Amino acid sequence: MSEQGEIRRQYWDEIYSSRPAEEMGWHQDVPEISLSLIRSTGLSRDASIIDIGAGESSLARHLMDSGVSQLTILDVSEKAIQKSRELFKEGASKIRWITTDILEFEPDQEYELWHDRACFHFLTSEGETSKYVEITRRALVPGAYLIIGTFSLEGPMKCSGLPVKRYDHESLQKIFFGFKLESYVYLDHKTPSGNSQNYIFCLFKAEP
Repeated sequence: MSEQGEIRRQYWDEIYSSRPAEEMGWHQDVPEISLSLIRSTGLSRDASIIDIGAGESSLARHLMDSGVSQLTILDVSEKAIQKSRELFKEGASKIRWITTDILEFEPDQEYELWHDRACFHFLTSEGETSKYVEITRRALVPGAYLIIGTFSLEGPMKCSGLPVKRYDHESLQKIFFGFKLESYVYLDHKTPSGNSQNYIFCLFKAEP
């Protein structure tokens, strides 16, 4: 891992070591919008899915409970991966776990769906977002789906002490050129502390 990747790993390891998942600002017991968008793709249960920056997200549990058989979880934090594996217990062996900085991810398989809720907005430079898009293109099969959930223009300017970049559906479409915007939805997410954070979720389809 690069020096910058190691800095990110240490930062997020500290975050995940200091608080339980239920107290994280992005926590959702049921990630309804993500699940709804995934269902809307019509992909089969054996479709290959990757969840980016998954941390201790509950999405993996819901996907596995629904019968998804090819799930990959990626996060820069070793602590987050460890805690997630412990939650799955013996079921952890049915999931592929990858610990790396997303900007250093070298896909060694192709995916039919890429899901990212609350990771992309931490990439604040044009170079970082361009690299992210390049990696998604390498990782996805033609006609695959891409779900990005990020802070909207009405969302906070910082998260977990870090600056974030905010978007609307039009600005996300410009960044993810080569992908067709299928649908989008805005969400007022209530954090465990009672605050409201506005998100934009976009469902894209890769051009064949």
